[in-house]
Amino acid sequence: MNDDERAPEDHAVPTHRDLMPPDLCVRLMFKQVLTHALDDEVRDGRTEPGDGYYWCQETCTDVGPDDELVEPRACRSGRSCCESLES
Repeated sequence: MNDDERAPEDHAVPTHRDLMPPDLCVRLMFKQVLTHALDDEVRDGRTEPGDGYYWCQETCTDVGPDDELVEPRACRSGRSCCESLES
């Protein structure tokens, strides 16, 4: 069998839900949470959920109660203001 005859590999396309860390703070908000689009496929190679615009439900801004930036890689267990489902 040559390369042209091989079936395409079945690569699962991740969703926003797949990209969410398990210890993510429940107060972190982004558009896909509000529009019930967590299961939309992500085809652009991003490594974090959402479209890059995040805010905290506690402060309603892009800065958390601890005066640090709100983003998935930062809003996780271990952060003083984090309230994760795993806590």
